[in-house]
Amino acid sequence: MWDWTGKEELEQYVKGHHLEKNIQFAGFRSDVHEILQCADCFVLSSFREGLSVALMEAMTEGLPVVCSRIRGNVDLIEEGVGGYLVAPGEESEYRIAFTKLYEMKKNEPQKFEKTGQANQCKIKEFSKENVDEIMKKVISGVSNMFSVIIPAYNSEKTIEKTLDSLQNQTKPELIQEVIIINDGSTDGTKDKVEQYKSRQDCILNIILYNQQNAGVAAARNAGIRMATADYLAFLDSDDCWAPEKLEWQEKNLKENPQIDLLCGGLEEGPLRISAKRLFVTSVIAERILHKERYIYLNRCDTQGKSKRCRIF
Repeated sequence: MWDWTGKEELEQYVKGHHLEKNIQFAGFRSDVHEILQCADCFVLSSFREGLSVALMEAMTEGLPVVCSRIRGNVDLIEEGVGGYLVAPGEESEYRIAFTKLYEMKKNEPQKFEKTGQANQCKIKEFSKENVDEIMKKVISGVSNMFSVIIPAYNSEKTIEKTLDSLQNQTKPELIQEVIIINDGSTDGTKDKVEQYKSRQDCILNIILYNQQNAGVAAARNAGIRMATADYLAFLDSDDCWAPEKLEWQEKNLKENPQIDLLCGGLEEGPLRISAKRLFVTSVIAERILHKERYIYLNRCDTQGKSKRCRIF
């Protein structure tokens, strides 16, 4: 934690305190991957960083992290999920964080493993492939349009298929975030979502928020307050979207820039607006409906029957 400026001073300090068995100065190494695999956790006590490559390498290896709460680190490590963030230079906070990880590894090995897996999932946001896609959007002017809000209560048996339907969208890049409000579930819903987030093939930015059971309306409102994208899209935790859903909606929203609310459902027969089919919470009304502009868009299935798709 001290402001040492040279290797010789550090080596003298280690020798003077008889720490040679505990501290090694590795120098330049080309086997970082192998070294990290031997570690239980990764520590970065810097006072200043940009976006630390060393930290990102450790996250790629699935290591839990204890690091200083500074710029760059806070963008990579989520407190209590991928490890612990501590005030720069505060030895007591580092000791507390180390103790937490030690006790977790000893008493809750599965939770300890999930901590490292969370970092592996998080670091995928910074992969070359993902950054390339983001840059393509910036250059082409395409942006993430949708915050997908999923209220979930005891959805252990269905939530995985629901998330698969988002992963399998023809244009998944339109999804800025998937906000799952776990509304006091008493089954394994939370664990199912955490497992999905840690999957190697997960391309979704999943945000899980746990609250006491308050009902589906309160869960949707909680998701709305957290949303950051231009449009809100609601999906129930036991429903699935057609693969082309968001691509189709993006097209219609761009062709009709004057609308604020795009609605629909999946109905056969004559099209009609039914107030009973339109779920509206007070927050939605406040943010959107007061503009009094909306549109129902018609579609036909392969048999030519009239249908419509309902979304917010």
